[in-house]
Amino acid sequence: MDETTRLLDAPTRHQEQDGVAESAVTVANTTARSIWLTLLPSLAVYFLLNASNDLSLGPQTAVLEDIVCREYHGAANWLPRECKIEPVQSEVAYILGWRDVFETLPACLVAVPFGTLADKVGRKRILVLAVFGVLMNDVWVRLIYWFHATFPLYLVWLSGIWQIIGAGSPGVASLVYAQVADVCPAEKRTTVFSFIVAIPLVTQLTFMPLGAVLSSIDPWIPMLCTSLLELIALSVAVFLVSETLPSSKAALQAAAVTVQSENEENRDDTLREQMVRKVVQWMKSHSRTLPVLICLFLFYFGQQSDGTLLLQYTSKQFGWSYGQASFLLSLRAAATLFILLILLPWASVYLVRHRQLEEGLRDKRLTQACGMLMTLGMVLIFMSKSWIFLVAGQFIFSIGSCFGVPARSLVASMVEREHLGAVFTLVTVLTMTGALAAGPLLASAFAWGLRAGEFWYGIAFLISAGCFAMASLFVSLATPSQSASQNEDGVQDHMS
Repeated sequence: MDETTRLLDAPTRHQEQDGVAESAVTVANTTARSIWLTLLPSLAVYFLLNASNDLSLGPQTAVLEDIVCREYHGAANWLPRECKIEPVQSEVAYILGWRDVFETLPACLVAVPFGTLADKVGRKRILVLAVFGVLMNDVWVRLIYWFHATFPLYLVWLSGIWQIIGAGSPGVASLVYAQVADVCPAEKRTTVFSFIVAIPLVTQLTFMPLGAVLSSIDPWIPMLCTSLLELIALSVAVFLVSETLPSSKAALQAAAVTVQSENEENRDDTLREQMVRKVVQWMKSHSRTLPVLICLFLFYFGQQSDGTLLLQYTSKQFGWSYGQASFLLSLRAAATLFILLILLPWASVYLVRHRQLEEGLRDKRLTQACGMLMTLGMVLIFMSKSWIFLVAGQFIFSIGSCFGVPARSLVASMVEREHLGAVFTLVTVLTMTGALAAGPLLASAFAWGLRAGEFWYGIAFLISAGCFAMASLFVSLATPSQSASQNEDGVQDHMS
């Protein structure tokens, strides 16, 4: 052995390639892990807020019905079945329908400004405000119901004032979707969106039956538990949620410069005029997305019948208690969860790999299929005269109720990354506007059906079927991009 002898053999080219491949796999696994670690606290907040809502949905309706029934019958002795009469049920639907309106309207008015602000100052700050608004909204409702002998029930309509803080529930949803879009590449976005949509289904599947069990003891138990869950959600948002907005410090500085410049050049402009101008400018440059945005509005309009109205309809038509009727929503959650976690991801991969469809066209086809299934399901619920047809209609509707997943992914593939925060807020505003319009209209339709006779008890579900049919038509008018890759360069750069 001399000084020129190698102590270790030099790696061959094949070994070098193996090392590069192993390194790439390690980086990919680390990146995927970091994505989930970043999103987990935000998803936990979303889970807790949905759990609090589902835990109290049936009990809250039962408490309101009991209060209205007591006020209607006065001191006279009455049986529980006398609470199912038309005047009581119409009043419950009226209060709940307009409560949805007054809770949604303030959030819709401020959602776009808060969404734009989240694109500048970061997602976390606005998320904390939104969760606080949700907590105070529910606390207000609990207080009015508890002190109903002192305060008029109609004061629950003022609970929506708290939604102004951070845009409330719409703000939470849009920010979670924006955070996913911040850190996820295109090929994983639809899958992660499916998990987000699955969260309310998991909470419906687990917390609605739990609420029914607790309500059999005392409906106030689950209602008070919801406030505890919302307090936990607020703590998670404050202490654990990460900021996902890229280059947040630079964005803050740019925002400060922009605000200062606009203040100097547009001293006479009001904030409202500036916001309207920006929204109009954005809509003109993204007119291709209009059919999909309209279909999302129609989807959420029709979906409002599958909540408290379904509970009232089932209770009236079949004599079920609200606890029993709430299991229908749990059935829908179980079926939809299976679709989201197994069938939808499989169909998504199949259409891209085996049918060679671009991501945008794939999302369009999936959205159309979901719309047709929901239409058929609502028609069956309307026509149901036995619980078998009711369950069948609910099951078919559940298969298609993942409509929002491919529809949102379709919208995301049609806009630039720097506008994702604003566009998802706009989507949330449209969906909440659908709920805003649906609340009183479907409640009035339900009340009319009660007066018109047994055949028309389910008229609200026929209206929903019409909305889903029109939503499918508008999706057919959408023209997705040939490739979504151009919108993902920023995401890939951020992940690397």
